[in-house]
Amino acid sequence: GDDACPFTTFYWDFLLRHRATFAGNHRMAMPLKNLDAMIVQERTAIAARANAVRDSLGMRPMAAPTSP
Repeated sequence: GDDACPFTTFYWDFLLRHRATFAGNHRMAMPLKNLDAMIVQERTAIAARANAVRDSLGMRPMAAPTSP
């Protein structure tokens, strides 16, 4: 949400955008399992919030993540 730490938002957004890269890494199994447990609306909200924070910092938005 709006009160969430931007670093947490960026963490989940990064995992959303790079999920395929980390899929084969056994150390990332638990974070990816947690990511997969999120409903679509949560993942969409994370990506939107991350882009809003980037926009407020004058950074360009990132492409929307693809669904697993």
